[in-house]
Amino acid sequence: SGEYTIPKLLKVMNEDWGMRTRKTRHRGGNPINKSTMYGIFTNIFYTGMFLYRDGLSNGKHEPMITTDEFDKVQMLLGKSGKPRKKTHEFAYTGIMLCAECGSGVTACTKTKLVKATNELKDYTFYYCSHRKNGVKNKCKQRAYIPLETMEDMIRAELDKYTISEKFRDWALRILQDEHSEEVVGREAIYKSQLSALETSQRELDSLITMRMRELINDEQYGSRKKELSDRIVILKQKISETQTRANHWIQHTEEVFNFAHTAKAKFDDPKTTLEEKKGILMELGGNHSIKDEKLLISKCIWLEPIAEKRKAVESEISRLELEKPIQGKTKHTSFEVCPVLRGRPDLNRQPLT
Repeated sequence: SGEYTIPKLLKVMNEDWGMRTRKTRHRGGNPINKSTMYGIFTNIFYTGMFLYRDGLSNGKHEPMITTDEFDKVQMLLGKSGKPRKKTHEFAYTGIMLCAECGSGVTACTKTKLVKATNELKDYTFYYCSHRKNGVKNKCKQRAYIPLETMEDMIRAELDKYTISEKFRDWALRILQDEHSEEVVGREAIYKSQLSALETSQRELDSLITMRMRELINDEQYGSRKKELSDRIVILKQKISETQTRANHWIQHTEEVFNFAHTAKAKFDDPKTTLEEKKGILMELGGNHSIKDEKLLISKCIWLEPIAEKRKAVESEISRLELEKPIQGKTKHTSFEVCPVLRGRPDLNRQPLT
C-alpha cells in the first residue's frame, strides 16, 4: 500500500507478532533484523518462482503474492530494493511532488503561542523542498500550505466519488451481470498467453537443435537459451494468475464501491490514524503533486466512472425512492438503474414487477 516503512514493519513483526529467526542447534531464535526484512521484500521466491543458475524457474510451492505485486514492492523500495530516503513522519510526505520542479513535498511543524488562550499550539505546513536528487534548485513554488488546507483539498477530491449506501448496494448487484464480460476477456488473454508459451517452447526446442547441428556457437546458444527460459517461466506464472483473475476483479471492484461509500466518513473520523489518511489519499489516484497551492491527482481508472455517473445515479435513486410501494412491496429493483450506471439506454421501459 505504500503506507509503511521497513522499520515500521520490522517493529510489527518483532514486537507485535513476536516473530523470531529459525532456531537451529547453535544459532537462531533472535529478533528479525533490518537486512532480513529487506531480503524478504526483494526475494522473488514468494511469487512462486526462484532464481536458479542466474535464471528464473517455477517452484512447486504455492505463491503468496503475484508478480505484479512483487514489481510494485520493488518500485516502492526503489532501485535494487534500496529504500527511498525519508526524513519526516508526516501523513502526506513521501507521495507528493512539486508539479513545477519535481522535488519532493516535505513538511514541518511550528509551535506558536496562542495569545487568546495563552497556550502553545502546533501548526503543520507542507511545502516544496526545492531539492531534487540531492541538488537544490530555484523553484518558484514558495507557499507553505497548512495541514488544514491540505486536508480540505483531499476532502474536495473525496466529494467527487462519495456515493450513498443504496448506490453501492445496487451497483454491486449489477456487477454480477458484468462479470460474464470479464470471463470472456479472461479467456481471450488466457488463449493468447498459451499461444505465446507454445511459441517460446518451440523456439527453445529449435535452438537446441541448432546447437546440436553446430549452426550457432556456445555464446549465442547460452544467451538466447536464458532469454527464452526466463520468458517461459514468466508466461507460466502469468497463465496461473490469469486463471484467478476474474475473482480478483470482482473483489477489487467491490472494494472500490465500498471505498467510494465510506472513505470520506473514515477520513473525517477522529480515530483515523495519519497512516490510514495517507492510504485514503493514495487510493484516490496517482502522481500526487502540488502547484500554486492546489492539490493535483491523476484520475483513478476505477473511481472516475463513479465520478462521471454519481449525480445521475443518485438522482435516479431518489426518484425511485419517492414513488410509493405497491401492496407493501418495493416496486422497483436495482435493474432500473442499470441504464444510468452503464451509460446506455434500456430497451425495455416497462415497469418491473
